Amino acid sequence: MNIKQNVCVVFRGELLRNPLSSYHNNGIGKSVREYDLSEESFTRQNNIMESIITHIIIPYENIGYNVFISGCVYDGHNYNKKLTDFFPNNTITQIKSGKTNQAELFYRSIDHAEKKHPNCIEYISIRADYIMLKNIIRKDLGNLYTGFSWKNNNIPQVDVFFIISKNTINILKNILCNIGNKKKYTHTHSIYRYLQKNKVRLYPIWTNYEDKPTGISYKEYINDIKMHENRPFVNYMRR
Repeated sequence: MNIKQNVCVVFRGELLRNPLSSYHNNGIGKSVREYDLSEESFTRQNNIMESIITHIIIPYENIGYNVFISGCVYDGHNYNKKLTDFFPNNTITQIKSGKTNQAELFYRSIDHAEKKHPNCIEYISIRADYIMLKNIIRKDLGNLYTGFSWKNNNIPQVDVFFIISKNTINILKNILCNIGNKKKYTHTHSIYRYLQKNKVRLYPIWTNYEDKPTGISYKEYINDIKMHENRPFVNYMRR
């Protein structure tokens, strides 16, 4: 009898942001704007949840995996109900904004997910303000591997989306501690370099969309869909 293997989708960041703020930079002590509580913002939030179900959860379930939902997001209006509506058994935790930098938040999301769901073979980390446009593509590369979004040669690597093997988790957490511990501000584009130094096998998840910036807005995307037709996700809360 085949036993299903487990994976975990790991949310990190903000689900309901003010599009005028740089909230995703989440520098410690940084003042942030109030949440955008407009009807459009809630609709966009719903669309993000639905895209994660369609393009991540269902593809994994279709090839025989159990999928858990966990991670760490900033607290905000109506989050508990929203998350429960879409993911009834989620183990996502919420924290106060302005208390962590980007690397620390990433660490807390992965650490929390691993503690809640220790028997997963992969942890799929995604920043929660991005909408998925393409199905996830996974590769079985043994024990020590990390999938990243797409390859960039001359611009910073994309830090929105990762597939992290179970045996890579401790390496990644150590990297995040080293680049983010108690700093007022940091970013996570340098993760790739440190993973390579630790002999982690890296692979691009989507191979037909290279040398493109991380965060274009949905408006930029729909204004030139042909140019970005292979883009797997886009910043949906930045207009």
